[in-house]
Amino acid sequence: FYYHHSWVCYITSKKKDKLELCFINGQELTDVYDILEKRNRKMVSGIMLSQLEDTPIQEIMELYQEAIILDKNKFKSKKKKKK
Repeated sequence: FYYHHSWVCYITSKKKDKLELCFINGQELTDVYDILEKRNRKMVSGIMLSQLEDTPIQEIMELYQEAIILDKNKFKSKKKKKK
């Protein structure tokens, strides 16, 4: 798990030769490259990874940056509600 203000993403093993990079609030991310798989999940969306050379690094970095911003904004809104 990667944690900022809350869980942001994690990697899990799928089958014997694949990993899935999952974003906790993936359903809220702007997936302009259409690489996130939702698979009937309510919050999480993920990217299946198998070969390093086929990994969309730039696209993942953009999603990761957006996920961090989303996490910061959710944390700020929670702090405002507590006041």
